[in-house]
Amino acid sequence: MTQIIILFLVMITMISSGSTASAATVVSIGDLTCDDGGTVTAEIMLSDVQNYGTGAINITYNPSVVHVTGVAGNSNSTVTAHNEDNAAGITSIAAWNTGGVSGDIVFASVTFEAVGTGSTPLGIDVVKLRDTSMTTPIPVTVDNGSITIGGTEPQLPFLINGYVNDSNGDPCNDPAVRTTNMNTSVSRDAKNSSASNYYRLTLSVPGDVTSGDVLHFNVTDGTSTNTTDHTITTDEVNAGGLFDFDLTLESTGDPAPYLVTYTISNTTISPNGDGVEDDTEIDVEFSESVSAAIKIENASGVVRIVYTSPSVTDPNPKTWDGTDGSSDLVADGTYHVNITMDDGVNPLVYDNTTSILVANISAAIISIGNASGNVTIPITIEDSTNVGAVDITLAYNASAVSVTNVTGGDFDVIITNLEYVHEGWVRIGAFQTNNLGLNGAIIAANVTFRSNSTNGTSSLNLSVTTFKDATNDTNPIPYIVQNGTYITALNGDVNGDGVVDIADAMYLAKHVLGKSGFEETLVGAADVNGDGVVDIADAMYLAKHVLGKSGFEELR
Repeated sequence: MTQIIILFLVMITMISSGSTASAATVVSIGDLTCDDGGTVTAEIMLSDVQNYGTGAINITYNPSVVHVTGVAGNSNSTVTAHNEDNAAGITSIAAWNTGGVSGDIVFASVTFEAVGTGSTPLGIDVVKLRDTSMTTPIPVTVDNGSITIGGTEPQLPFLINGYVNDSNGDPCNDPAVRTTNMNTSVSRDAKNSSASNYYRLTLSVPGDVTSGDVLHFNVTDGTSTNTTDHTITTDEVNAGGLFDFDLTLESTGDPAPYLVTYTISNTTISPNGDGVEDDTEIDVEFSESVSAAIKIENASGVVRIVYTSPSVTDPNPKTWDGTDGSSDLVADGTYHVNITMDDGVNPLVYDNTTSILVANISAAIISIGNASGNVTIPITIEDSTNVGAVDITLAYNASAVSVTNVTGGDFDVIITNLEYVHEGWVRIGAFQTNNLGLNGAIIAANVTFRSNSTNGTSSLNLSVTTFKDATNDTNPIPYIVQNGTYITALNGDVNGDGVVDIADAMYLAKHVLGKSGFEETLVGAADVNGDGVVDIADAMYLAKHVLGKSGFEELR
């Protein structure tokens, strides 16, 4: 009996030691410093993530110390929505990657503005993090950070340009390995000697580098520069890519030019002509007048030269529409933006660290057509998949037209707010319950209009508050809106069908005589002889007008 118990315990031990849990993704944000009244950008990192698909993360902070002024995504994680509540000290961020990505990535970049003094913790609350199935949770651990305002010395405007070679000396072409614009990743901790140009810097580079890779970079504070080559060690890789350097900035006499402003409006574009992120704007400003160029490149070389100038400091934003030098659309993939600047004194300075993802992201079309008279027309959704919920507001000119009713279309449930039809708008919500999401051509709702005047028009304008799929992640769906036009009833179109014909004369006669079913008519369209009274004479006049009788050509 004792031997059986011992054997059982050994088996349990073997089973326990042989099972291992999958490593959790680390969701982190660093410790940063910020000048009084200045701004600093913090990156929410996903380390060792597998097949990242979508996520929602809240970040908390002390609103008396900092406020959030912006949230940005990137080619690995598109920010679909964010909501900063600087009174409560919380910002909610939703983002996704449609194709899935693994490794170490930036979930979102959050820009803080110093509104007070002291320091604040930066707390991370992972509401959800899921893979591309949109249903399978990704296990996480959290590493919170902080922001400290001010310090013993104000932060210098350091600028870093760099790139990484692998251990064989070859350039790393993987955009995740290339160094980013590291203005916000470099800070001065403290002076380490009495020399005014001696500093210790903490440098953060992408986490995809490996031991033996060589980091080349130059640092400038606007008047002095330092060029450094550094072989990355195993300890530095294990430390998460944070490296400390003691640097002496040597005066260059004439400082090298650098980018004062650099923004890209859309880091993911879908140039398919559907009106949704078809192109992007590249906005740069240089520290001095330079000979400059903005080029779009891939692994094969230059794809498109977007802009060149022999002398410029602050050019207007330049647009790239996803085409090459022959005006043909480029293939889907990642393209680097290479910005070069030459002041004629220093060696050529370039920045090719930012990329644009070209991907075919189709957009649904939410539309309402044109209408006239007393008529019912649908609000439709086309070219969409797995639609779960929509919230639409329809606005119109209430002096020209009224909405008298809204009925359901293809959704399981429709809820309408008709309380403000007299002010010129109606709100419509529709969603699925027991049934699956809707696909293809969808009728969201049917809207009934009634003319309030004659010979006028009104725009039918749609605005979309919510348009999401039927998954439990309720992911936003890209869309464009196509509005319509309402033409009010024509004079003589008493039955409101959009045309003036003999049926209107019949309808008008029955209306005047009080026949059941003919009570509704538009007075302004019925007084066709212009005597101020709607009576049987108007029916006679209208009939002769329709039949082309001489003297009855004009409806008054």
